[in-house]
Amino acid sequence: MMKKMVYLYMGLLCLLSIPAMASLNLAPVPNHLMNPAPFVPPLVNEDFIVVYGSGLGTAKAKVTSTVYKADAGGYIYTYQISNAAVKFTWFSAALNSVAITDLGVDVSGTEMQPVAWVPVDDSSAATSVEAIFSPGLTAANNSAILWFTCAKAPDPTYGEGALAKLSIVGGVYAVGNILVPIPEPITMILLGSGWLLLRICKHKKA
Repeated sequence: MMKKMVYLYMGLLCLLSIPAMASLNLAPVPNHLMNPAPFVPPLVNEDFIVVYGSGLGTAKAKVTSTVYKADAGGYIYTYQISNAAVKFTWFSAALNSVAITDLGVDVSGTEMQPVAWVPVDDSSAATSVEAIFSPGLTAANNSAILWFTCAKAPDPTYGEGALAKLSIVGGVYAVGNILVPIPEPITMILLGSGWLLLRICKHKKA
């Protein structure tokens, strides 16, 4: 788990090295592209559980993920964070080699916009999309709506979202279910191969 926190710190430094204006598209969720009703019921997850850090199991937040179907094809994924029990500064939606066609931040009123909202790795095969907030989200300020578009429908088994409070004096890392696109077929094959290999290894040991 300490290794995971080191990776988080490294990721924070890398993201903060990106000029904020170059990595942030301040644009409303593209209503002109989508059907008004969500494609699937929104997933409201208030059970983001802390797996590392002080206050283990108590520092939660609510993440609302919603998916809309675009009229011209494809899907629009949106995320909003609220009721943060600690000052979370990082959010990540884990993807599996998903091609992101567009992304942006929809700000209204006093909602906090991130300093960065970017895909990790190539946007044509992103492994996650991540946001950095400064000074950090609390129960008093909801995040702006983070959104991206892609051709893939939502995964019926959900995916993993992560929140973290990154600090030089310690951190908090929490995970929970969110709506994400179905992985590319090649990724599913690799995941299946890994599961099969694990079963073979266990069988040999037995």
